[in-house]
Amino acid sequence: MVKGLVFRVEHLETGVPDIELDYTNLDPIQWSPRDWVALGHSSVPGIWQIVGIGRLETIRQNHSHTRLHISTLFHFTVPIDVVTAGNKSADAAMKPLNVDYLTPDDVERLFGFLLSANYQQNDVAGGLAVAEGGVWGTKGGLAIGSLELELQDRSFFYRVAHAYTWQCCFLHCSQVSRDGLVREGVVVSIDGAHWSQGPVSQGLFLNPSMAFAFREGYLAVGDDYEILRSPHLDAIFRHALDVANPKALMTLPDKYEDWPDLEALTQHRKRFGY
Repeated sequence: MVKGLVFRVEHLETGVPDIELDYTNLDPIQWSPRDWVALGHSSVPGIWQIVGIGRLETIRQNHSHTRLHISTLFHFTVPIDVVTAGNKSADAAMKPLNVDYLTPDDVERLFGFLLSANYQQNDVAGGLAVAEGGVWGTKGGLAIGSLELELQDRSFFYRVAHAYTWQCCFLHCSQVSRDGLVREGVVVSIDGAHWSQGPVSQGLFLNPSMAFAFREGYLAVGDDYEILRSPHLDAIFRHALDVANPKALMTLPDKYEDWPDLEALTQHRKRFGY
């Protein structure tokens, strides 16, 4: 469940699957085992930079001391700014809170992908845009990717996916689950931003493997929308591209204004030495 709790942390180390937090004189909270909670920095009451989310496993108390054990951590590459209702006494003292409560909108924004049954892409509320890469474990039915999650504005994800008719623009193919609820595909921001509300021209719709290759610079796109390959691209993906796309040209949206931004593609190539 998600009750909207957010806890203050000084530091959240990337790649660590769980964490224990210690607090003194922590205010009483309503919680249940395995609740999803947010973790963030705060130096002013009610103003937070959320750096990750996780599951609250246990709370142990000894007099004024409280220890929390939080597991299944997701680290956000770029902190997400949120504002809460705050607390009058904390506001007056300008003392940051150790625990606070998110607004319903921010609960949806941060946890929406967990609340969507079976990750239905017709309800990506708040936008799980990608959980790609090798799975290193599953807990509670949640597959945890080896890459960070990329949070994107809901409308950006769907506008890009719709413009490309939910087909990978490199492989010219698509897959849909048997029940028709989930489509395979990843929206990547060309400029590498982890939160995008820009035009369709700033995004690409790709098969997860192609998305990984583009993000890591194994693939790029030229000025004529030709697909460029790094010499480090694995042979199996070279073969897949040869079979699925022998002309090595990406699929373009119907509307010219939705075609990928050439300047953004140029910057992507420069970043990876093309």
